[in-house]
Amino acid sequence: MINQVLRPLLSRLPENNRLERIWKLAQVDFKKRYYNDRLGLFWALLNPLFRITVYYIVFTHVLGVRQEDYAIFMFGGLIIWMNFTETSQKGLKLHKTKRYLIENIQFNHLDLYRSMVLSSFLGLTFNLGIYLILLLVFGFTFTSYFFLLPLLFYNVYLICMGASMLLTVIHIY
Repeated sequence: MINQVLRPLLSRLPENNRLERIWKLAQVDFKKRYYNDRLGLFWALLNPLFRITVYYIVFTHVLGVRQEDYAIFMFGGLIIWMNFTETSQKGLKLHKTKRYLIENIQFNHLDLYRSMVLSSFLGLTFNLGIYLILLLVFGFTFTSYFFLLPLLFYNVYLICMGASMLLTVIHIY
């Protein structure tokens, strides 16, 4: 059944499928990032939890911030900021790390940026999963604004891609 639905769609795709190339580059970058470490994907889950714990302790107990659900709001901003900084740092080194592709293969160079940002967003999905679990644990109810989340992440994707392209050009010169 699924094969019958996908066959007409796949026949319309060009042989040199650009989306597939972007996806494969993102997969390779993601695997290289997490599977070469001892903790691997487990670290992608632990890192944001450790960060939010430290920030929560510092802001609530040391600095005395008294706001209800402060940790949840801070974690929401923190995962976006961590994604932006990771994408910016990767963007600075993109032309050096992917030089072999730029020199040897003829393709659109924006695909490198798209794949790099997509691989960072794969990591963001782990952080977002933990964030949603924490929201459920703390008893938050999801309103209709929850459905605007894909639009927000699309905007973050565009901002990260634009910032990484600008930083790459500035870094080269």
